[in-house]
Amino acid sequence: MAWPRPAHAGKEERRDELEYDVIGDVHGHAAALEALLEELGYAERGGAYRHADPSRMVLFLGDLVDRGPEQVRSIDIPRRMRDAGTALVLMGNHEHNAIGYATPDPERPGHHLRIRGSKNRAQHQAFLDQVGEGSGLHMELVEWMKTLPMWFETDGFRAVHACWHPDRIALLEGHAGPDGAIREDALYESFRKGSALRDAAEIVLKGLEIDLPDGMFFHDANGHRREKSRVRWWDRDATTFASAAIAEEGMEGLPDVALPAAARLDGMTDDLTFFGHYWMQGDPHLLTPFRTCLDFSIAKGGSLCAYSWRGEPVLDPRNLTWVGQPAPAAVP
Repeated sequence: MAWPRPAHAGKEERRDELEYDVIGDVHGHAAALEALLEELGYAERGGAYRHADPSRMVLFLGDLVDRGPEQVRSIDIPRRMRDAGTALVLMGNHEHNAIGYATPDPERPGHHLRIRGSKNRAQHQAFLDQVGEGSGLHMELVEWMKTLPMWFETDGFRAVHACWHPDRIALLEGHAGPDGAIREDALYESFRKGSALRDAAEIVLKGLEIDLPDGMFFHDANGHRREKSRVRWWDRDATTFASAAIAEEGMEGLPDVALPAAARLDGMTDDLTFFGHYWMQGDPHLLTPFRTCLDFSIAKGGSLCAYSWRGEPVLDPRNLTWVGQPAPAAVP
């Protein structure tokens, strides 16, 4: 589904075709976001970042929140841009998590849609500390997150936070309003274990996962035991455990045997697809000529990355722009 084309506030003329600057996971690094927007030619005018070219707009891939030092500003910038018609904002798994963490479960009094255990709280602590847990600002921002669609598609390309899975997106689309956001009752259902909507949201916002073979497991960077691995769904050649599993510290020795059917996306087309989520390392680069991740780990000392799409049918590495974390201001 292609959502209604946004108007550009305050612009009297515009070109027929929009051009998009697609930006990966911000994770609370507003200074880097402002530097990237300025590098792309945007300037703050009338309370929002705008480009001098009225056909240029930003598409944020989600995960604006958690981890970084500037949580409120990292939401405020995209929110103001969306209000001004100069940006679209998708939901990431961290926005979905934030909704569940803050929302009481209507079917289980005294509980919330997302478990408030130590692991989940630690992941969300930076956001809670900076907005004030339970404050009016906290609740206001969570309500805004509920308005974010989980995917975007227009002539020429499509975008999602973690995985473009046609079947799961079709299921979610049946529960979306005209603006693309999932209706509130279905959004609540996306937290229910065993629900088809939960399965769909997990895949679209977190990616495809597979059980590791033969009882294999590893401990991730946070010390948590993992018996599943995320899959390189975007790579047509990733057909075995060894080639498809996204390597993490502690994972080794996976067999070169075929993936189960549920872990493959058969019939993948060459539609351009942008996504975030996967904490890529090194200088930003394209993963394939048609599908690429734009999350290059700004929250782990990496880069905040954008791809500027100008209507091309094949991705061009020259259209990547990125910035690192700005140096902290000197203490007087």
